[in-house]
Amino acid sequence: MNKMELWCSRCGNHEKVERSIEGVKTKSRKGWRSYGSAIYCPICTATWGERNSRALDSIQETNDWIYERMLRK
Repeated sequence: MNKMELWCSRCGNHEKVERSIEGVKTKSRKGWRSYGSAIYCPICTATWGERNSRALDSIQETNDWIYERMLRK
């Protein structure tokens, strides 16, 4: 299956993800999240609350963002 890379908007950490809905869901379950158009790795997601007063997007919103903007290119 085709793969793509997710890049953290804060630290630059990156991971390969299967270019499929299940691949995206797997990464979200492992802690990747979005805020608007930015994607954050599990490490930066875990410390998000220390740096920001607003909440990250939900798992579903993250999945939708990755799928719509990255998988459908």
